[in-house]
Formats: sequence, C-alpha cells, structure tokens
Amino acid sequence: MAMSRSVYFHIDEVARDAVVAANLRQVLKAYGVQVVYGNRAHSQLLGSLDNFSAFNLYLFPSLDLFRANWPDVSSMSAPVIILPAETVGGTTRNVDRLAAKYLGSFPDECSPWINRVAAFCVWGPSHLKAFEAEGRYLLPKCHVVGHPRFDRRCQVRGSVSAPSQKIRVGIISRFFVVNPFDQRGMLQVVYGDRKIPGREQPVYRLSPDLDVEDRVYTSAIDLRLVFQLIDRLDPGQHEVVLRAHPREDRTSWERLIVRKGLPVTIAPWDQPFMHWINSVDHIVGPVSTSFYDCVVAGRRPICTVDIVPHRQHHILAGGDDENPILNYVLLPKSIEELVEIVSVRPREEDLEIPAGLLDILHQEANYPDCFNSLDRVAAVCLDVLEATSGEHRARPTARLRHEIFTRGRDLLSWTRRLGKPEQSSSFVLNRRRRRWIDGLALSD
Repeated sequence: MAMSRSVYFHIDEVARDAVVAANLRQVLKAYGVQVVYGNRAHSQLLGSLDNFSAFNLYLFPSLDLFRANWPDVSSMSAPVIILPAETVGGTTRNVDRLAAKYLGSFPDECSPWINRVAAFCVWGPSHLKAFEAEGRYLLPKCHVVGHPRFDRRCQVRGSVSAPSQKIRVGIISRFFVVNPFDQRGMLQVVYGDRKIPGREQPVYRLSPDLDVEDRVYTSAIDLRLVFQLIDRLDPGQHEVVLRAHPREDRTSWERLIVRKGLPVTIAPWDQPFMHWINSVDHIVGPVSTSFYDCVVAGRRPICTVDIVPHRQHHILAGGDDENPILNYVLLPKSIEELVEIVSVRPREEDLEIPAGLLDILHQEANYPDCFNSLDRVAAVCLDVLEATSGEHRARPTARLRHEIFTRGRDLLSWTRRLGKPEQSSSFVLNRRRRRWIDGLALSD
C-alpha cells in the first residue's frame, strides 16, 4: 500500500505558527495530503540523522532555520518551501531586514540553501522587492499568497466585556530585548546583539551610529510606559490583560505580578494572537507589526511611540518605527491622554479603512485576498509535490525512523521540563499538544 503524500510543517512558536499549521492541515487533507507538525527538536533530528527522506515536502518559516537543520544541502532531494511566520516590512526602506525573512540573515552565505528552495510563499507584493534586490533569478519561485494568519479560518470572534463589566485593556508586550525567553542576562544580550564587523545584523544596516544600547534604551522606555499605564488605571474600572511576546520570558512577568501585586492578568501564552485581540476592548503597546492583525480584525490599536519625544533619537532606520501603519493608529502624546482613551469603551462598529491604509495592507499582506491565503499556500504545496514527484519520494522506513526518534525526544524533553514551563520555540510537541493544535482548525 503506497504512502500518502506528506508535508512536514515546522512550528517554531506555538502562539504564532500553530493556527496556520492546523488550518493548512485541514485544507490539504481534502487533497489526500497529510501534514505532520514538527518543532525545533524534531527538525534537529532530521538533520542530525540525515533523515530528510521521511516526508515528501518540508515547510520552514525562514531560510535560517532551513539552513540550521539541513547542514548538508548537497545531499538533499526533498523540496522545501519557505513560508515566513513573521515578515512585515515591505513598505519600509530596510530591504536587508526584509530579505532576511526569506533569504537568510546573510544571503551571500546562504546561496546553496536559497537555490535549493522550491518555492517562496511571499506575503504581499511589496515583499518581492527583497528578491529584486538580492536575486531576481528567484522571482519565478515566488508566489504572493497573503498573510497566512489572516486566512478566514485562522480568525475567531471573541467576546469582549459587556457594558456592565470592566473595560478590558489588552497590553502588547514586546520587550524580548530586555526579557528574552531563553532567560539570557543583559551581559549575554549586549554581547550577542551588538554590532560585529563583518557579521552585522540586518536591523543595523541603515543605522551606522546606533548599536545594541539603542535597542535596549527604546525597549526600556516602552516598558516603563506600560508600568506607568498600569499604575494609572483604576482596578475598579479596568481589567488589564497582558499579552507576552512569544520571544519573551513570561515567567518573569508572572513573578513580577505576584511579588508586586500588580492588577494584571497574563493571557494564555499559546493562544493565537488573532483570537486574543477579540477578547479585549482596547489594544495598547509599543510599535508592533501586530497592529496589522488588529486592523484586519476591525480594531484600532493604540501606540505609545509618541509619548516620550527623545525616544526617536534611538530608533533604528528602516525598522518598525518607520512602518506607515502608524499613520492610522491612535498615538497619544501623554500618559494622561492614553488613560483617557482607554477609559471609554469603544463603539461597536466596523473600523473604517481609508484608501491609504488599504494600500498598505495590500502591499504587506495581500489584503483583502489574504482571507483565503491558506488555499493559495495549499496550491503552491500541491504544485511543488507534483513537480518533484519524479525526483523525490518519501520512504516508509525513514518515516518510521522519524516517528521513533521524535517520540523518544518528546519523552526526554517532557522529563527534563518537569516543573518548568514551556516557552516560545522550546515547547514539547507531544500527543496532547498535537491534539490541541488540531483543535485550532476551523471549518469554512
């Protein structure tokens, strides 16, 4: 009996990637294609055991992860698709930063892996400029599919507070520079994130006079403003719900909240973002690409970027602070103004999207065609499977080997993590987690 065609989907961060994997699995199931979830631990096994014949096709969220897990690219025959999990920036001027999402942090070193990619699933038309700048010969491999998490199946309508209840203020936490999920101290953060001649990170390419201390500085300002907001809100009127960034150490927040008695609730760490924003009345935070999610969900976010004027002298050129979506969000000039905004319950009406914002959403996320983005991703997968069927086929023995070793790795990971919380990409992909991910799939 022949094996059904199979696709390996690398889930790097549960809160961000799992909802896409679950719904793509449902779409491809209708075509007789099986989607199998993987994580960093599973992908590392594929490379260390030279076991890339276990599946017919592999989806990675970045070229850097593909490269890290497939060190000997010369021996591969299996096709790979790059489907980014985070990549908004096509309308800013740092092309290197955008290109890093698709072509790796250092494209010159990644050429063998780049050339082996069968297809790039590009979110929006403006992202094609990364390929125009770094490798026009790759354009035939590019497919504009739309923002995958904006697919209609990845969104749910939540239940915000009733008029008789407290106003729910959702805070977007985006402080992974000073609070990394792997619990590195500031010594390690500054050492690892500083500029290094010849190995300069893409975020610094347009900022010759700025370095890691500027990133720490702006992050500290943004964090201080969050604390100020929490201090000023009335617990009798407001309920504060904090959404920890996937790359943050949420246990630091939990300890701080308990020790200082902060009137703050932390949202479930693995809850999809598009599900969370529909459970709060207001969304407040530093500049973030998640503002796109808010707008698409019909919510107008509030950004703290203008409250401290001297912050602008430390922002990296071509970064999120230059994102044109900031022209369409609420930008209070003081904490007092911010408190005033969140003290009034927003009216329940559809958010008006002006022409300028519509163009930005189209360029970055292929809006509004992104509502069926996973159908487009599935079509790319099916085309690649068909085109490579004569060059690569999954082997039952390799698949069995994968199952045995990943189950052993999952058991080892679970044992080592007894009493320790899962975070970010370090989650355990056991049977229980797979069932939970499956449950994120929604029918049409």
